[in-house]
Amino acid sequence: MSELLRAMTWVVASLLLALPVFAVLNGWLATEQWPVRRLEIQGEFVHVSDAQIQEAVAPHLVKGFFALPLDEVQITLMTLPWVADVQASKRWPDTLVLRVIEHRAAAFWGEDQLLSDEGALFERPTALPSMSMPQFYAQERDIRSVVAMYTEAQRLFAPQQRVVTQVRHSGRGSWSLQLQDGVVVMLGRTEPLERLRRFARTLPEVDAVPGRRWLRADLRYSNGFALKWSAPEAPLSAGMDNT
Repeated sequence: MSELLRAMTWVVASLLLALPVFAVLNGWLATEQWPVRRLEIQGEFVHVSDAQIQEAVAPHLVKGFFALPLDEVQITLMTLPWVADVQASKRWPDTLVLRVIEHRAAAFWGEDQLLSDEGALFERPTALPSMSMPQFYAQERDIRSVVAMYTEAQRLFAPQQRVVTQVRHSGRGSWSLQLQDGVVVMLGRTEPLERLRRFARTLPEVDAVPGRRWLRADLRYSNGFALKWSAPEAPLSAGMDNT
């Protein structure tokens, strides 16, 4: 009896293994019998459109529900500008579900990339809308350091209503900043944050110099800093009519 049971079990298992192949050979799983009729797109988009996603996945949908390659769908969508992540799944009997996550840009990186708010670099799209973001120049390995420098510099300059628009970190480790009004701050390589904090403490006095404004600050000194000033503003003549 046990031998008969084992034989039946083997037959059933063999049938189960052969059924998918048999079904394909006989057209049971053919595209025309089990087409993908619905595409469900999930996610909140600013730069990616449903039309872009539909156009990208359309060539895959002709393979039908069972033959639809989810990994290839995900790879295709990841090539679209602004797409950060894709999760693809099937829902019986005829639906492809796509969960698409979009990059949120936080800064320009170099000349051809953007930095997301998650700290990821991605290719700068050709058609880029006008965006008010800082510009960073550095190597990819320095992302965290650059973001930390920018954050601290913004905090230090905020009391003087100054905005940091550019951070540079050279291959040799030297730091520099540029502010919204074009002013450049050179920090050097040694203790750049400490030098910047020391300079920030003097900003109220520096900005209070009458008739002059500073254009460049060189903080690469152990005991101080050097400033480049604008030309003195010419005073109004006593006899000039100011009306």
